[in-house]
Amino acid sequence: MEYAFFSKELQDRFVEFAESMGLTCHVRDDALEGSVVEIRDELDDEQMDELEAEYETLLDEQMLEAEMNSDLVSNRAVGVGVKHANGESGLVRLPVEVARKLMAHYSAEEIQEMVQAIADALERPDNAPLCRK
Repeated sequence: MEYAFFSKELQDRFVEFAESMGLTCHVRDDALEGSVVEIRDELDDEQMDELEAEYETLLDEQMLEAEMNSDLVSNRAVGVGVKHANGESGLVRLPVEVARKLMAHYSAEEIQEMVQAIADALERPDNAPLCRK
């Protein structure tokens, strides 16, 4: 799993939380902006739920920080990490308003899965009819 951050403080808090669960984190700079925390460990459902809840809390804080920072307000966006077909990581920027609507109904993992599915479809289009068997 990969988790995108624009704030080093929030990234560090997430890494500390994950490490307190006994997980190993790999942090790298994102190609566009911020950083990505990757967790390669196998997670059970309880660990995944705890990690996702913490990430969602930090995403909310990150969004609030961005909205209060006048330098960032013109760039109002939330990043969702994706893996490209060539194996490279990328970031899809969502407008804050869209991200809020999604976060009100879906977990961070579900949002990432949806965005990844869209990115996959764009990289490997399937023009076959939708109603095929």
